[in-house]
Amino acid sequence: MPYVYLNLYDPLFNIINGTTPSGKPLDNPMEACCTGVTDDYYCASVATNGTKMYTLCENPETKLFWDRSHPPHRGWSEVMYYLRDSLSQLQIPHKK
Repeated sequence: MPYVYLNLYDPLFNIINGTTPSGKPLDNPMEACCTGVTDDYYCASVATNGTKMYTLCENPETKLFWDRSHPPHRGWSEVMYYLRDSLSQLQIPHKK
């Protein structure tokens, strides 16, 4: 089976720099929606007493990243727009 190289760097770079294919601006693209309350915590951290040690943004659809490394639906939608030409060139054989 052949390998396929998909360049994620360029689409993410373009989106971070303000070029969103949808035309809808992102709210501070480098700021994640889910973040720890301090640098000692991360998204989904919970203290031993059960207290949530993270915060969530009001609207994930305005963010490129859910946490420090994972895009939410909107982020992937923007990236996929850039990748659609490359993906359309793939010829995936169908099993019968």
